[in-house]
Amino acid sequence: MRSITLCSPSSTTISILMSLISPSPDWALPASWPMWKAAYLLHAVEQTINTELVTEIMFIRGYDQAKLSIRDVVDMPNARLDMLIKLLYQNNGTLSKGKRLQFEELTDEELARIEAVFQAAFTEQTLDLDGAVR
Repeated sequence: MRSITLCSPSSTTISILMSLISPSPDWALPASWPMWKAAYLLHAVEQTINTELVTEIMFIRGYDQAKLSIRDVVDMPNARLDMLIKLLYQNNGTLSKGKRLQFEELTDEELARIEAVFQAAFTEQTLDLDGAVR
């Protein structure tokens, strides 16, 4: 069986370890470090505004438009309407045959109109950062 002998470190060993843990002035961060953090933060905020928020706004506008347009076709409770929109969104604007059974009260003509208005609500549109839709 192997044994390990523990010994107390010498003062030289401690000073070497401390120099590795505590950076010397040569390792100090440059004076411009806060500027780099601010530049990164600015980049992250710009990316969020230009991509993620725009995408979210476009989805919410499409969802609201689809909900209003579907209500013009058929009247149903909010929970069922939300479920219908969710299923249409998951299947690229069409209701699958399996999910069609959940909405047996809809005629084929109503469903065709609902799918058409849903697809129209989610057609590609652009959004300027000032809020104008083109």
